Amino acid sequence: MREEKSFPTPLAVVADIHGNRWALEAVLQDINRRSIQQIVNLGDHLTGPLDPAGTANCQKDHNFATSDSYLRQHVELE
Repeated sequence: MREEKSFPTPLAVVADIHGNRWALEAVLQDINRRSIQQIVNLGDHLTGPLDPAGTANCQKDHNFATSDSYLRQHVELE
């Protein structure tokens, strides 16, 4: 008897964007191209000089699962 293998739903993991909204948008385009539905944020996304507010808005639009307590306080509670 042949055992059929199933693979879990693809998962994207993002981290260390440091306020670079443009880099995050490029990564999200690639995730979209690959039809990945689940995104996990490991943190360090908003700290940085480039565009932390735009990065936060981008993350809110994509409803990331997050392990970053700073992000949970400042983005998900709004």
